[in-house]
Amino acid sequence: MILGANDPVTFPGKYVKSRCVCKTCNEGWMSGLESGTAPILKPLISDSPCTLDYIQQLALSVWTTKTTMVYECAKEKRKAAFYSPANRQHLLTWSTPPPDSLIWIGRYEDSYSLFIENHYLANPGTANVLSEGCVTTFAMGRLVVQMFSARRGLHGEGRGSINVARKEGEWDRLLIQIWPVRERFIRWPPPLSFGPSEEHLKELAKRIGGQR
Repeated sequence: MILGANDPVTFPGKYVKSRCVCKTCNEGWMSGLESGTAPILKPLISDSPCTLDYIQQLALSVWTTKTTMVYECAKEKRKAAFYSPANRQHLLTWSTPPPDSLIWIGRYEDSYSLFIENHYLANPGTANVLSEGCVTTFAMGRLVVQMFSARRGLHGEGRGSINVARKEGEWDRLLIQIWPVRERFIRWPPPLSFGPSEEHLKELAKRIGGQR
């Protein structure tokens, strides 16, 4: 997959406001999700060693998906959203990320108020298994999160797990995969950390799909 026509969007600040969420959802299940994940996020953001079990990894993955989808609607000059109404309904109904999604967490050496960078990927050609992709990377405090979702082409339906090219790097020591859950218990933090330069976050944001 290659970087699509959409330019990356970076938001360096403390808050991202979005008006694409209805009052019922904002004050209902989304509010409950924020309250439920706050105790999980706090030690990660503040850089306190901890262990995450299966339920905590799932909760963090659902929170990441919700945050990614809301951020996509908050971007200025946005084009059509990558995540479809069916993807959003899947999240609401099943409380899991949409199919063909991967989520990782990592540690940032310094404390970051808020970093978000979003890329859309395209895979030209009708014979390709994956046709499109979306990579969203954000950092809060000492926590780094990255979500990748793919959309399958006509030749990808019914096949096994997705396999996407990544740039060379010590990703297995920098990142811990939390979705799909690989291990029932994971230890935080990972062996290596990103930073202290923001360029390391930008490099992470472009590690998937042959981006430059």
